[in-house]
Amino acid sequence: MISLLEQTNMEQTMEDTFTPTYNEDEKKIEEYITAYYYSKTGQMPTKEELQELLLEIDDETRTKVMALHIESEEAKLKQQTHNKFAQHYEKSTSKTWNQAWLIFSGLCIGLLSTYAGQMQDQDRSQVFHINRGSVDAGGRPYNNDFQQASMYFLVAIGVLLAFRRYYYLTVDPLHPTTKVEKRMAICLFVNVMFLCRFWLMVSNVKRSVPWWETIVTGGGMAVLQPLLMGLCALPIYQQKKTAKDRSGTAVLLVDMFCCGVALFGIFVSSYSEYQRATFVQLHPQTLYTGGLFRYARHINYMGEVLLFVGWCVLTRSRYALIVPFFFFTTFKALYIPDLEAHLQGKYNDDYNRWVVATPFVLIPFVV
Repeated sequence: MISLLEQTNMEQTMEDTFTPTYNEDEKKIEEYITAYYYSKTGQMPTKEELQELLLEIDDETRTKVMALHIESEEAKLKQQTHNKFAQHYEKSTSKTWNQAWLIFSGLCIGLLSTYAGQMQDQDRSQVFHINRGSVDAGGRPYNNDFQQASMYFLVAIGVLLAFRRYYYLTVDPLHPTTKVEKRMAICLFVNVMFLCRFWLMVSNVKRSVPWWETIVTGGGMAVLQPLLMGLCALPIYQQKKTAKDRSGTAVLLVDMFCCGVALFGIFVSSYSEYQRATFVQLHPQTLYTGGLFRYARHINYMGEVLLFVGWCVLTRSRYALIVPFFFFTTFKALYIPDLEAHLQGKYNDDYNRWVVATPFVLIPFVV
């Protein structure tokens, strides 16, 4: 006598044997025919009726139906992509714009901390003075480990926040497809390159690093990096601009050009400082006026400005242009005058000859 379990298994085997198996395309065809039959008759077709309808479809019709199906799936994917952008962007938009004021707040905090720490025994005009010697008043090398570690930590936070924002604003972070996603991927690449540049810059600092500089530099970059990533995502909601932006190739070329400007700025900054450091190791206590410094006395600062010009133009946001303007103004009005006064006092005649031979301070043939 056959047990109930064995009988059930036999029935399942018979059902599997006599039920035709179809590939995914056939299943889609069946779904379309079933939906069509139901729309016409108001009832579901039987297996026999479904088989008869399937036999009436020729290969050309099948190809057209599958082409429509693929087109429909692509449209659905695009809609899902847009929905995910909208969902995540809505959550992060307020964060992006609310973070913008922190750049100014970081500057204010730095100013206040400097005022509180240095105004007790220094003149107001010396609040932003940086001791650029290699040793302190006691003849000991400056110990900036804590300040440098703080800047590394703050900038690393900015990089992590930029990665997080990129992850949440892209459908497939490893395979960006839309123009905005590709732009954000390029922005993330520039972000990583900046991190490398920042590490080289800070690790080679041999002078004192005041706390106001630590807070302003590290805190400002911790805010700026995710902010620029968020600004890159704005064009998807600016429908008029997106509608005009039809040529994907042209858009990608502009993005790559902006990336090239940023990388060129990194190269100018890093290579000029490398030339100077190599020379100073061989000729200590000697003013370096060769290499890229023949074209502008502080061309390394120009590289920093170019980095932020390319990075910020990449976002396509006019608000981001405040950033390179801020750096340009800071270098021109704060860092360069202080450094020039230091070089004048240390090298005197050599510095004066350099000024005559290289009249441009920041940008060759411009200023």
